Amino acid sequence: MELSSWLPIIGWTIPAMGWYVANKQANERELRKEVRSEVEDVIELVDKILESLKEYLALDGSNDKALGLALEIRYLFKRLDTLIHILTERERYSFDEFTTTKLLNMNEVVIESSKFFELCTGGDFGDIDKQSLEANDLVSTWLRASLPAHELINKLHGQFITAFK
Repeated sequence: MELSSWLPIIGWTIPAMGWYVANKQANERELRKEVRSEVEDVIELVDKILESLKEYLALDGSNDKALGLALEIRYLFKRLDTLIHILTERERYSFDEFTTTKLLNMNEVVIESSKFFELCTGGDFGDIDKQSLEANDLVSTWLRASLPAHELINKLHGQFITAFK
């Protein structure tokens, strides 16, 4: 066969390959934006939990506001678990191999989330007896709870960076 008979095929092959590469890059960029948005949602939620915990610990005794904050913190933790689960289930589609793989390894993030929950709530607000805590103990309780929160955020950022390098 002559080269001239291959020209129409080559003419179609080059744009098809260009479309494939451009589509793959666009999909990866869109996935990165979606995951970054979900990571930012987790960070905002962790910040809100810490703010609510600080307000909860500052209240005197047991009252309706304390109960409301305790319920809010429980809800925020359930929301945090949901967001982490969504990130855990994220998959990346491989166009080359036509397979999917987990995007993020969230094992360490889940461990830090559990530590964060335990230190913030004492399991279910059962171990935090605010009447017996002095002002310094309230601050140290909040500080102890904020450490795993920061670790959770660091691990989450680490997984994001690993997934999209």
